[in-house]
Amino acid sequence: MKPQYYNIVRITAFILTIILIFAQKHFPQKTLDIDPTNNVLYTLYSDSGSGGKSEASWIDEKSGHWKCHLIKSEVYPICGLSISFSQVPYETIDAEKYNAMQLELEYKGAAKKIRISLRNYNALYSEKNVIETAKFHSVNVLTTELTSETTISMHEFSVADWWKDKYDIPRSLSTPEFSGLVSIGIEQAVPEVFGEHEYKLVSMRFTGDWLSAETLYISIIIGWLFILAFEAISWLLRQRDRSRENINRLSALEVESEKYKELSSTDSLTGVANRSGFSKKMELISNDKYCQLHCYALLVLDLDHFKHINDEHGHFMGDVVLKEFAERVATIIRAEDVFARWGGEEFIILARMQSQGSEYILAEKIRAKVEESNFGADKSIVATVSIGVAASKVGDTFDDLFKQADENLYTAKRNGRNQVVYNSRPAKVIGCPEGQ
Repeated sequence: MKPQYYNIVRITAFILTIILIFAQKHFPQKTLDIDPTNNVLYTLYSDSGSGGKSEASWIDEKSGHWKCHLIKSEVYPICGLSISFSQVPYETIDAEKYNAMQLELEYKGAAKKIRISLRNYNALYSEKNVIETAKFHSVNVLTTELTSETTISMHEFSVADWWKDKYDIPRSLSTPEFSGLVSIGIEQAVPEVFGEHEYKLVSMRFTGDWLSAETLYISIIIGWLFILAFEAISWLLRQRDRSRENINRLSALEVESEKYKELSSTDSLTGVANRSGFSKKMELISNDKYCQLHCYALLVLDLDHFKHINDEHGHFMGDVVLKEFAERVATIIRAEDVFARWGGEEFIILARMQSQGSEYILAEKIRAKVEESNFGADKSIVATVSIGVAASKVGDTFDDLFKQADENLYTAKRNGRNQVVYNSRPAKVIGCPEGQ
């Protein structure tokens, strides 16, 4: 993705975040209605089954209208409505996904509080089909609150201590849970008010958000983390690509630089070193602590009558002669010898001295090779070379060595050309043993 698109993504994500936060309260809610038409069973109960005197009876069962006559007796007075979701074996409903109960209950009587209870089945602490063992949650609602529909948060329900004590429930199982509701109860809360009480369950439903605020906020955070992670990864990938491009560019520049260095050190016609290249190799020799300049001899070579070759055969053929001359010399010298074109038809060789007179032998090989082989494609051009040789001694500089070799070259020219003139070095040179 192009960098300029990231701002568009961020702005779009920010706008969507604001819209979702403000719209969350207006999202439609999911509901679960509790009424006889929705496979729900209403059952009235009282303490009469355990020896009490209280009575519960329907006024109109279809409309959920009943009355309780709470009478004091030797047993705990109970009278109310139980709502279950099937006959035995009991079925359960999962109310964990709902966050509130909306209750519309009409009440007539002197009681101040009505208790709403929820029984939850869990095999860890409940006996199957024995509702009394299901976890008992309850919340008390003031009768003065029942004048209109009342919303009860699921967080308001708490687990009864008497139920936990009766069944020895550990703390790990003592918290509210609504994943297996097996029944709902409506009855008078303590303190009991004896007498007649009339109830009418107009409606009861569980409500919840399709997308809760917590889920929405977590989703928004995850979304932003994804965007930031995507941008971070994209940035790292771009940096990697840029680094690779820079490395490739740098490598190309280094190759180009080496190419230009080589070109700057090489004679373009003959392919041998030029003056600059020769100077660089001289610097390496000067830094060699084992064998410096006094271990070398200098050969200065000049093609005889080269101007005549250019005048008679043309400058193109003159270039051919120079190139072929350099190639033939290169086949004779050794790898450690330094061969360079000094200018025009003049070349120099800095040759490692191996023994007394070895520099003369090398120069004579070159002279003979040039003399015996003609030049040009048709081998019609005859050329010879004059060579001045100077053997170095301790304390000589390159200028000293070149001056002596150049003088010997001109001596060879004056003496008729096509010859080698040299001055030999001493029989023993300090720091450059025989045989080197």
